Amino acid sequence: MSSPLPPGERRRSSVIWWQAAFWVPGLLLLLVLVGSFVFWRVNNVRKIRKEEAAIQQRGEPLTLEDLARNYGDIPEAENAAVLMLDLWESEAPEFWRAFRNGERKLPERPATQYDPAVPLVGSQARRVPRDQPLSAEAKSAAESLMAEKATHREAVRAALLRPKSRFPLRWGDGYSTLLPHLAVIKGEAQLLQLESVLATDQGEVSKALKALENLSRLTGLLADEPILISQLVRISSGQMLLDGLERLMNQASLSASQLRQVEAMLQPLDLQKALSKTLQTERVLGQTVFNLPPAALAAMANEDQQQSEDSAASAEGIRIGIRFMRYSGIADVDRRFMLETLGQAIEWSEEGTPESLRRTEELIEGVPREAKRFPPKIFSRMLLPSLSKAATRFAQFEARRRAALTALAIEGYRLEHGGQLPESLADLPSAPAAELRLDPFDGKPLRFGKRPKGFVVYSVGLDRTDEGGREKPVKSPVGSFDVTFFVER
Repeated sequence: MSSPLPPGERRRSSVIWWQAAFWVPGLLLLLVLVGSFVFWRVNNVRKIRKEEAAIQQRGEPLTLEDLARNYGDIPEAENAAVLMLDLWESEAPEFWRAFRNGERKLPERPATQYDPAVPLVGSQARRVPRDQPLSAEAKSAAESLMAEKATHREAVRAALLRPKSRFPLRWGDGYSTLLPHLAVIKGEAQLLQLESVLATDQGEVSKALKALENLSRLTGLLADEPILISQLVRISSGQMLLDGLERLMNQASLSASQLRQVEAMLQPLDLQKALSKTLQTERVLGQTVFNLPPAALAAMANEDQQQSEDSAASAEGIRIGIRFMRYSGIADVDRRFMLETLGQAIEWSEEGTPESLRRTEELIEGVPREAKRFPPKIFSRMLLPSLSKAATRFAQFEARRRAALTALAIEGYRLEHGGQLPESLADLPSAPAAELRLDPFDGKPLRFGKRPKGFVVYSVGLDRTDEGGREKPVKSPVGSFDVTFFVER
């Protein structure tokens, strides 16, 4: 039989047991926490890799190199952008030479000044009602501008005869890619719209149609440029074409051949596939942000702030925060959220249905709320909300394009029936195709309404409410209205 431990040994044994009772659970808890953290990080990385593999399997771009390869090169003799840049460089040589040479810091470009009496052009472009002729002052000022720009306009027309277009974009710059050509293209579109309006008011239908045809070709300069702002400029230019066409059809009856000519102008403006490609590009650009050095991200966050001690301190805080996000795995959660959100938006954009449009709207509108949840998704919250109106902008333009195509079919019906309007769209021949008579916002047939003179074709628009063909007002465009195309003649 063993003897009992001495009192000193018993005290040491008791201390050891108390220490073990304290440290072992703590170590176990620590191991559980570390294991959970490692699992969480590995799981996020695994899901990011899985999403990236799926993107590559679908043949969609994943890197800036993919974007550059997809954009590709075309023979210079086929490239309308080359002639456009030659023209612009002849007028502002220092600026456009620097852009073509790939310089990051471009010199200041001389601003174009227009007579305030000229409508439709300039940064403060003044719209004109479709059913009112230009005032004598506006018409005189517009004619003077057209004469002043005669040589320029001829050069633009020559460039637009080329079948393809590639502007020299530096895809490796990501979000910092310079796009100075977009503002100039919008200005060229304004001039072509003004040319069509002048010709319309002078009763020169063929000349007005030629200007609109060139405007359609101008929008094609951006057809293969899958950047959101590029496609928004394309939409803006397309809206100018539809405005000019609506004005023309309110003042003149087009022949059957002229109606076919207009229909051909509108076909290239089908932007359904452009939305998916645009979102794919935005996904690539968004992913590049996660790979930028902390200093570059801090500079991006503070680019609108004046240099000061406060902004310097803020930049340092941003750098520390970004490092923490990366080491803690929060950046991986953010990256995964962005990939999954845009992946879903791309899938729905390819469906092209009213329900998928609504889901896309709700998805992007919900980003700020979801991004606030722990762990926070800071970059997604910064970048994704800018896409919230992209799908609806595309849908609004498509709705009006379809309304215009339907109006062409109605005008064809009038030609064949002694000027009589159909009782409903069901009375029209098969063209345009059945899907082109559906409202992108609710999937129902576009609305058709007779007016005391002529008719209106319209979509219920973003609010999905039928306002009876209420037109968006030229001034103070607030309240509810439909997406309309009027022919009141």
